[in-house]
Amino acid sequence: MPRLSVLIMTRDNAKNAIDLINGLNSIAEEFVVIEGSGKRDKGIMKRYARKNRKVRIYNSVALGYQDPLRMYGLGKCTSEWVLHLDVDERLAQGLKKNLKKLISRTNASAFAFKRYEEVHNGRKTRFFTWQVRLLRRGRVTYRGMVHESPIIKGRLERVEDPDMYLEHVVDLKEKKEREYHKMHKFDHRLSYGAYNRSMLNYLSRFSSSGDENARRSLSGRVLGGWLRFYEAITLRKPDEEISGFDYFFYYLVGNLGYAIMMKSPGIALRSVPGAISEVKTINRWKSEPDSKEYFEISKIINRIGIIRYLKLDKEETIRILYAKYKGRKQGIALLFELLKAQYRKDHGVSQ
Repeated sequence: MPRLSVLIMTRDNAKNAIDLINGLNSIAEEFVVIEGSGKRDKGIMKRYARKNRKVRIYNSVALGYQDPLRMYGLGKCTSEWVLHLDVDERLAQGLKKNLKKLISRTNASAFAFKRYEEVHNGRKTRFFTWQVRLLRRGRVTYRGMVHESPIIKGRLERVEDPDMYLEHVVDLKEKKEREYHKMHKFDHRLSYGAYNRSMLNYLSRFSSSGDENARRSLSGRVLGGWLRFYEAITLRKPDEEISGFDYFFYYLVGNLGYAIMMKSPGIALRSVPGAISEVKTINRWKSEPDSKEYFEISKIINRIGIIRYLKLDKEETIRILYAKYKGRKQGIALLFELLKAQYRKDHGVSQ
């Protein structure tokens, strides 16, 4: 039977992290915890790790959300297969029971599961997205962007079994949405090149699975062709910021997709006002003094990713950042600081 590592990233959420580990202790050989907590929760995790020898803890800076540290975390796992979970996610019993069977009889590089996004007291709504959470180490690359789908080398298998799914538990959700929205100031300023990639990434969560798989699917080829045709007839350039209308369309598609999944006419009716509100936010960002710099950074990270840009997959980078910012304010503000400092260094701009 193949060995399994579980990768967990936590910040000031030791209770839920320990609960997650306890629930999976019987099926995993190793738990890798990337720890960005303050003193209290860090102490709780350390004491727990002394009792559970399967747990290995690695200290890191906290960057507001976990995606920029995913490649670093994967590098710390030693098993061929890795189950990557958030502390507010849980496995349905059917998935937990059959997970080892899945990886013991496959040549796939990764598996995608339905994740029901709103589970409360054991009851789930009909809204789900496809999430790649079980993967063969070394076959998957993350770029470090918010809610991204990974790039998969090899075959992705989508698990259709109705008993094998993930739960996003409302009661356990971390208070991180505000941090995500702050990051949108960077990753939601889109050039046309980034717009195309983002639309395909969105498609991967609702009709396919995995960014590269979406590109190769029939729906992905149709969407990609339509986007390229639109750019050609409107004389758009890949590095040009998308228009107000395109921002509106981008958010409208997202809102309508959610409404369709929820089968909610009410949400559908709010899609247009919601998209208009998002466009107003973009326009406000454009009027700020550092708007041009933010857009230039957004083009870089949407093209190559935050991990590559800041070298966050390197042990030395994490060690230096942890030593420098230990005990100082972290989170999304630190990520902003790092991105701006790297851009100014690369372009000879004084700090």
